[in-house]
Amino acid sequence: MKTHKTRFTELGYWQIEPGCWQCVDLTGDRPAQVGYQYATKAELLANLEAYATEYGCEGANPKPVLPKPELTLDYLRAHGFAVVVFTPQELEGVNPNRVVHRLVELGLEVIAGLKPESPAAPSEDCPDCGGAKDVDKPCPFCFDVEPITTGDEGKKTNAE
Repeated sequence: MKTHKTRFTELGYWQIEPGCWQCVDLTGDRPAQVGYQYATKAELLANLEAYATEYGCEGANPKPVLPKPELTLDYLRAHGFAVVVFTPQELEGVNPNRVVHRLVELGLEVIAGLKPESPAAPSEDCPDCGGAKDVDKPCPFCFDVEPITTGDEGKKTNAE
């Protein structure tokens, strides 16, 4: 079979039979079929970059691996950031950028109003505990406590 070269030195392609195209590995002594079979040459070539990237061909542009969003949020929360996220359903069609800008304004006001005089004592102004001193269950709004985990609800944190 006639092997066609690509811009990837280790990767080529050929037509196995009418209506069947496949990539070939050109690194060995003889070309070896690899990957999926395609009905057209155009389909194969359209997927060539993705195939080359997936199999680490030299010259392929690897796509950056992004962390999972929930891991990013957990990381930020664990390092002292206050993180609030609204789902598209919760936003109910409101422009997210407008919500962000308004929340920043309100957040700064809340931070200024909640700055504790003594971080070791519950605040009488706390809307959650009202300053109660329950040593076994410290108020997550008054104290710096670890995230709260509950059964099937998933991970809950102080910011939630």
